[in-house]
Amino acid sequence: MSMKKLNLLDEGSWALMIEESNVRALHKYHGSMARLDIDYYLSIGTNRYYKAYFEAAGLARVREGIVRFLLDEDTYKRCISGIYDVLERMRNSDEAFAGLALSEQFELYCNLLCEYIAYYNSVITDTFYANVFDLVDSELPPDTRFAAKAIKDSLFATNNNELLTHLQTVDMLAMSQQHLSGQSVDEEIERFVEKYRSTTISSGSPNGITPTEVKDHLSQQTPTSVQLEKAFLDNLHFRYSHAEAWSERTASAINLSEETRLLIRHTCELSYLKILMREEFQKFKVTTRSRFLNGLIKEIGKQQFDYMLIDEIADFIRYGRRVSDAEISRRQKLVIFELAEGAISFSGVVPQGIEIESGRDSSRNELSGDVLIGAGSKKYRVKKVEQHEEGLNSFDEFIEATEAKEDVAVITNVLRPYLVPKLRKFGALVTQYGGYTSHASVLCRELGISSMINVPGLLDSLETNDHIEIDFDRGTIRRLDDVSLSESAANKIVVNLDEESGYATREIGAKAANLMKINKSARIAEGFVITSHALRNIDDEDVRQVILERLASMKCDRIVIRSSHESEDSSTGSYAGLFESYVDVDVSDSDNVIELARSVYRSQQANSIDKYGKAEGDMSAIVQEMISADVSGVILTSNSFNGYDYMLLEYVVGDLCHLMQGDVTPLISYIRKVDIIDDSESYCAYPAIITEPLAGLFKSLMKIAVDLENQFSRRVQIEWGIRNETIYIFQVRPY
Repeated sequence: MSMKKLNLLDEGSWALMIEESNVRALHKYHGSMARLDIDYYLSIGTNRYYKAYFEAAGLARVREGIVRFLLDEDTYKRCISGIYDVLERMRNSDEAFAGLALSEQFELYCNLLCEYIAYYNSVITDTFYANVFDLVDSELPPDTRFAAKAIKDSLFATNNNELLTHLQTVDMLAMSQQHLSGQSVDEEIERFVEKYRSTTISSGSPNGITPTEVKDHLSQQTPTSVQLEKAFLDNLHFRYSHAEAWSERTASAINLSEETRLLIRHTCELSYLKILMREEFQKFKVTTRSRFLNGLIKEIGKQQFDYMLIDEIADFIRYGRRVSDAEISRRQKLVIFELAEGAISFSGVVPQGIEIESGRDSSRNELSGDVLIGAGSKKYRVKKVEQHEEGLNSFDEFIEATEAKEDVAVITNVLRPYLVPKLRKFGALVTQYGGYTSHASVLCRELGISSMINVPGLLDSLETNDHIEIDFDRGTIRRLDDVSLSESAANKIVVNLDEESGYATREIGAKAANLMKINKSARIAEGFVITSHALRNIDDEDVRQVILERLASMKCDRIVIRSSHESEDSSTGSYAGLFESYVDVDVSDSDNVIELARSVYRSQQANSIDKYGKAEGDMSAIVQEMISADVSGVILTSNSFNGYDYMLLEYVVGDLCHLMQGDVTPLISYIRKVDIIDDSESYCAYPAIITEPLAGLFKSLMKIAVDLENQFSRRVQIEWGIRNETIYIFQVRPY
């Protein structure tokens, strides 16, 4: 079989015996426990290893084998049973090792390792999943291809095992909350360290995370960081707890065949087992290391051990034989395992005709995400921005020193609005998290910054000065080598949001004017506007008294204080997230409310505003009841695909601020607008809404969205929240 290319997979600390076990497992089990035929396999190690990518003909045979395996219930069940069997033997390895000589312990370890790898690196590999994803992708109806990524995300929702992989974060969050409340966490730290001793998320310790690392982490936590972590985990839990039903709902919506649904169910089950296998193997490694491997490595020397074959290690145990330093030195430069025609060979020469492409992770050589704005394909140099004080200062220095900014793609985890104006002259922006409707995304669209968002694995795969090619048409990243209102509020101090619309935007701001415009057609939170006149004179005792009297009439405990500038949320600019706003404010703390209102007013003078574009006009402030939503999100009312107009719906569990700040990746659905306009009994949503109750509520929400679009006579972006099945509209802006 001819080869396309080989992609570098960075394994960090690499041992020859692990890769040899890979090849032995493939050879012994005819490619895998699923009996897939692997005609050719090549591994090249220089502290890393390569794996083969097959030509189309070979790939087709592999995919046919995958389908046969997943659809054959007997074969599939035998494989699942085998996985659980090897996991059980790993759990009981202490008992199995007892009484054995060192050479016998090593032999048992290698046999268990080989059998584990036979499962893990065949039916559990990322390549296996990629093949299934491609198979499902080929069955999607043509008129749903525009939403293919979101649809597959929901179909394989149980494959999204982020919740399982974040179990450590869940436990750490509980300790952080306890620590911040002033309670002792000493016992919890000891239990945590013992529970996760086998994890690889340590700072290099072979025995896992240490109490000191945990204490250091806890000492850096703040109420804000804990709140953000909780929002992230709440959304993961919501997504995962409904995953199976969500997958079935989407499969029904696009009429997938029963065979394809079975492929999906079995693939997702294997995904769960992948997490379980990895955790059990980490525990097994710790057990064997403490039993004999650490001592053996110390006796041989790690530099030699990492480059010895299994038989050579066995010879050392039995006879004390060592591999020469010269041979070890040669292997450190290049070592190769090749499985071809049923035989394993080992050498130090790359076979002829093999093209090698460098990269950190073969499964991440091509990243994919959501295109915010951009077209065509272009090559860039990467600038990675870490969002802490040192990282931001470094980025400012980079901005000053870099002339050809159009050739630079800035990558970061989440994008904050204050960063966006700095990015105007850069070629592209890519983020690991976030949604289409976050404040920063709105700004990027307005400024015309070529952008991609929600790119999984971005920060693990790319570093500063890497070279990449971004295809905005495909949504991929490839690493390379080289309103006239009559009534005046000029002298008013406060204006109630439930009044008739008719105030000038220069006195109450566009955001408040838009809310007052819709207060008869949609439900908005109770509140009022502190006019720009009042904010200019907020130190006047009479002005303060009027504001405080209106504040005292609020029938709630917590409020939000939001900016409402004349230029904000207008047809010429959104200023999304650039002005100050405050949430969850204690309504009884009147002095703080006045001070926060003052801060909102002063925020129009921030440097980031001038860099975005001078804000013409003056600032008002909106004071509203804080709606702690059960579910919240954003709607873009018009997005045309395949001749149909779709509304884009993004939603998260909890308060909207986490979505708007880009802290969490939202759930997404495209809703066919004609179904809402025609008041059809059901409506097309790709992917399906995650639960049936939400599907009903969202239909009512979509009706409101259509009405608001008609009211503004143009497409609009709507921020909303649902509490106790009541729909609230927080904001409407044209786009």
